[in-house]
Amino acid sequence: MSSRLNRLIGDETHEDLIGGYWIFIRRVLWVGIPLLMIFGGVALGIHKIWIAIVVGGSLGPLITLENKFVAWAHKASSESSKASTASGKVEQG
Repeated sequence: MSSRLNRLIGDETHEDLIGGYWIFIRRVLWVGIPLLMIFGGVALGIHKIWIAIVVGGSLGPLITLENKFVAWAHKASSESSKASTASGKVEQG
């Protein structure tokens, strides 16, 4: 389990995304949000089982949101590079 979590947090395959800030944002998402949920649940006096259910249930949507954002960002960057390439060809022609 810990090796899977390490791969999730330490994944640097998209390190050029958002000017290199994606690695920082990703670590905040995968460590900060669950910790805030745990501490918030403890502070509110919610039973530990419910905290575990809520935190565990939030990890799937976090993975989905991250994957959708990365796909969107790659699509946007490829479209902008196509546009800049096309505008460069027009200027040279």
